[in-house]
Amino acid sequence: MMIKVVLACDNKSYVNKLSECFQRYYFDTVDLACFTDKDALKEYMQREICDIYLYGKGYEGLEGSAVAIKLVEETPEREHQIFMYQNMDSVVRKLAVVKAELQETFKARMEDNGETKVVTFLSASGGVGKTASAVDFAKKKAAEGKKVLFLSVERVPSYERYFETKVSVPLSDIMFYLKTGKGNVPAKIESSFTQDESGVYYWRTPDNLMDLLEMKADEWKDLLQQVTATKFMDMVVVDTDIAFNADVIYILERSDRLICISDNSEQDIERIKYLKQGFLAIEHKRNITLTDRLEIINNCYTREGCR
Repeated sequence: MMIKVVLACDNKSYVNKLSECFQRYYFDTVDLACFTDKDALKEYMQREICDIYLYGKGYEGLEGSAVAIKLVEETPEREHQIFMYQNMDSVVRKLAVVKAELQETFKARMEDNGETKVVTFLSASGGVGKTASAVDFAKKKAAEGKKVLFLSVERVPSYERYFETKVSVPLSDIMFYLKTGKGNVPAKIESSFTQDESGVYYWRTPDNLMDLLEMKADEWKDLLQQVTATKFMDMVVVDTDIAFNADVIYILERSDRLICISDNSEQDIERIKYLKQGFLAIEHKRNITLTDRLEIINNCYTREGCR
């Protein structure tokens, strides 16, 4: 179990001692980044996703998405504190316990508890195979016996070419049900699901592209809420643009997993850094967590084929 730790402390000798100890004895357990400069630390925390932020006095409030553990010079009085001068085995055990707690929290969210799971696919760049990956994922889950709805919230979707079955119900009809609110809306939505030969459910794109362009954040939110309210689907696989507007932010919040597809190019790696910064800004502004759900998957297939 590799623990990604950021250490920030003004005591350079202590930082050097701890770093040397980790590198010599715990290199296969702890991935450690050390800082004594606050500006460098702040830039790093905006760019990287870490498990634990281990900090000394004066470095409060810079933890980003990591779990903050304070280094103290006296007996710890709170849960997330570590006595600086204990042996390194004890320090590492404490970090391992915190890491295990993080993993259990994520596992509990992903375990089947009868609720519809939402898995959202996104990318920092175009043309990296996001939609194809999302469709493949949906088909794989359907092949495992899951009831899966593929839902594209892209303003210019391109997913229908991946499905064989001709669907009679367009997404615009579903939105009409939601806007009018007449009758049993969840029942109408459930009756509109059409299954592809692969086993995946989906709706046809609206005949008029303006129907998608004019959809508001509350409408996308209502749609996702009503789909999960039917309790018909085990999973909704969402294919989204990564514009940090209100509808996308809601979907990010509602998602159990966030899968970012990358082609691992230098340009895309830089774009993903900005994407992470956007996530951290949303977390800070809305007091939520997103980065612990984010997974980055490198896709070796490009328009020219596999590299």
